[in-house]
Amino acid sequence: MLDNSSLVGIVRSALLALLTCLAGCDRYQSEDSHRRPPILHSSFADHMVLQRDRPLRVRGSSRPGDTLTVEIAGVVARATASADGSWQVDIGPFEPGGPHRLSVASGTGSAAIDDVLFGDVWLCSGQSNMARPVSFDTHAELEIPQAHHPDMRLMTVPQRIAFEPQENFEEKVLWQPATPESVQDFSAVCYFFAKRLKPEIGVPIGLIDATWGGTPVEAWTSRSALETLDGFEAPLGRIDAYLEDPDAYEKAYRVALDAWWWDNDPGTTADPPWQESTLIRSDWSEMHLPTRWSDTLLRNFDGVAWFERTFRSPEGAAGREGQLHLGPVDDWDTVWVNGVEVGRTQRWSIPRTYPIPEGVLRAGENSIVVRVLDLRGDGGFSAAPANFRLDVADGDSIGLAGVWFYRTTTPVSELTRAPISLESNPKTPTVLYNGMIAPLADTALKGVLWYQGESNADRAAFYEAWLRSMTTSWRTLFDGELPFVLVQLPNFDAPAGADWAMLREAQRQVALSDPLVGLAATIDIGEANDIHPRNKRDVGTRLALKAAHLVYGRDIVHSGPAVSGIQRDREGIRIEFDNADGGLATSDGLPPDEFSLCAGGYCQPAAARIEGSSVLIELEPESEAEVIRHAWADNPRVNLINAQGLPAVPFVAAISD
Repeated sequence: MLDNSSLVGIVRSALLALLTCLAGCDRYQSEDSHRRPPILHSSFADHMVLQRDRPLRVRGSSRPGDTLTVEIAGVVARATASADGSWQVDIGPFEPGGPHRLSVASGTGSAAIDDVLFGDVWLCSGQSNMARPVSFDTHAELEIPQAHHPDMRLMTVPQRIAFEPQENFEEKVLWQPATPESVQDFSAVCYFFAKRLKPEIGVPIGLIDATWGGTPVEAWTSRSALETLDGFEAPLGRIDAYLEDPDAYEKAYRVALDAWWWDNDPGTTADPPWQESTLIRSDWSEMHLPTRWSDTLLRNFDGVAWFERTFRSPEGAAGREGQLHLGPVDDWDTVWVNGVEVGRTQRWSIPRTYPIPEGVLRAGENSIVVRVLDLRGDGGFSAAPANFRLDVADGDSIGLAGVWFYRTTTPVSELTRAPISLESNPKTPTVLYNGMIAPLADTALKGVLWYQGESNADRAAFYEAWLRSMTTSWRTLFDGELPFVLVQLPNFDAPAGADWAMLREAQRQVALSDPLVGLAATIDIGEANDIHPRNKRDVGTRLALKAAHLVYGRDIVHSGPAVSGIQRDREGIRIEFDNADGGLATSDGLPPDEFSLCAGGYCQPAAARIEGSSVLIELEPESEAEVIRHAWADNPRVNLINAQGLPAVPFVAAISD
């Protein structure tokens, strides 16, 4: 048996050995941390396309002070990692073709990507009409099975909100050759653009899809650019306040939002409030969920609606934790289980998954209530029925697809503007530029396709300046001569409105004043009752025509008729058009429609006739008309076309003497 002194000695020796081992482990771990091999930036991946005929910037991270050797297509360049481990090297330019292997090596290891092509890289960005996939398009059933384009490569930028510019994506991106599997979820406009353009240029094409539905142009613009504009002091100040104390800011926001619901929604202020499971709902209607509102009696409703369903919990589920799955809800939702709020979201595009705390579920009958605010367009629930469920801890699952009760309260036209969260709000100024565009810094691009504006239509008077600011900020990031090709918004909604007409004119003015901006008119392929028209093939085709002329210098008819001059003559007012080779015509054989004359702030329709490549508005000599407009409405009936069948570009312009 050991005496006390022996035990003390053994323990002392063991502790000394342990401390020595720990010190050694720390030393070896520290050495291992300095042995890591070089890493390429997250946008570099197998199958990618790099821009031809330009110097390329390859970047990544490594051990501080490492010498990096980058090689591609037999060309070698070297760089030294900075104190924070970042490195970058310029290499090239290279002629189109491939495939190639891009490798980077240091004294601690190497990294490489394969099947790299050199060609033209286009960035496709904007909101939901740019995001809509090929599977959504009218021509999807015919197009997808034939989508075998090995030298067309696709990359989707992960959606991310950030309050400061990010250097990297949160995850490694994928570049994929265009196949039936990859194109079905990829931007339809972007894909059809490349399909139409590729035979024209004969080189590989890389497409980058950076989109987020329902977002305004200011979310895609850098802070430094917005600081040059009036009106952004307050929203940028809110970002600063949030960054200073996120918890305090979000707490104040929730208080303000709850007060807004109290002021705007009768269901919230009812006695008892409608989330209470004791409420009698005999006067509520029935709806089978999940479903989009376009398939129900709410197809024309924008505003607040409440939904309720009861269910019986499985034996033993009472008091257990759970998880509620509702899929995406358009646009906002608040959810209660047995009168306890379990979640709320102010984004239409993400699936709802809400934790149910312990003690909320009851034995027997339970109640789920969902308050929905649809701001514009189609509302509702878009989950698959199998994903509309409640999972109870330890494996039980309760299906929620089926009949729910519902009732509407306040239409959106009667709601005051609600406070918006900054924490998860993609509409906040700068956040998408920071999170989705800034990580692409120094990427060599051939050009940008931009389909956006719907979310700015209610502030169309500012859009021209804001769009210029966005293009300036992207050129600062990428290339001072970066071309943009814009989709001029299509026809939508009621004919009498003018918000979309004003925004189309803002887009046209940007294109007129900037030789590196082109405009593709889509005024004839919208849908009055759907903000997401399904014909994206023609949108992509028209963008390709414009890009072929603007970027590649092709001498082609690249647009519908675009006004080039307006003046009075003896017969009236004559409007001259570009892109009218072969003369003007109408799509229905009737006289050209949707012209109007304005004087003293009052406008009235004007009869017109075609004379070759011009349109004549007959007018008495004493007429005081000052302004002429064409297609000045949200949803005009445009029938003026050129010999190629492309529609005239909407415009408003002063009349010259």
